[in-house]
Amino acid sequence: MKFLSESLMWHISSQVAELKKLVVENVDVLTQMRTSFDKPDQMAALFKRLSSVDSVLKRMTIIGVILSFRSLAQEALRDVLSYHIPFLVSSIED
Repeated sequence: MKFLSESLMWHISSQVAELKKLVVENVDVLTQMRTSFDKPDQMAALFKRLSSVDSVLKRMTIIGVILSFRSLAQEALRDVLSYHIPFLVSSIED
């Protein structure tokens, strides 16, 4: 379980590194968007200038799926351990 968790976190860190590259690529447009968030027409024009928007959404989805899987795997491990060795699990939780 520890190896699985470390492997999943490595995949998440690689996705975050790719997201960072995309942010650096769009830093000027993002800075302009941050200063003009209250102007809808200007925001729409700036949004069109952003590159790789679909890639950002895909990477964020991948990160969410990995974190969800990790959470489910840890919950399953906890359930199995509490079924087979409840005395040990209860003392660890306390």
